[in-house]
Amino acid sequence: MGSSIGVVLVLCTILAVAIVLAWYIWWQLADVEIGTNGTIALVLGSLGSLILGMGLMRLVYWSHRHGFHARAYEVDTKSVDHVDSGKRDFRHGVGG
Repeated sequence: MGSSIGVVLVLCTILAVAIVLAWYIWWQLADVEIGTNGTIALVLGSLGSLILGMGLMRLVYWSHRHGFHARAYEVDTKSVDHVDSGKRDFRHGVGG
């Protein structure tokens, strides 16, 4: 529990620093004008990045739900000469 709180705090700190830097840079560039083509490129690039990220995350969840990662693990272990003594079970996200 304590380590997960630490991870959340570190990630929130990184996010806060990124926001502050973005805000600072945004205001430092306040005198720079972006034309219509630049605005369109900025909007399309942002939307494209969001759509790509959401699509990839959906693919990860879909793959996990339908068990494709488990099948890939099984195929991989069949091709290996030896498998460690079962201490690790990566099919369920446990690396123990």
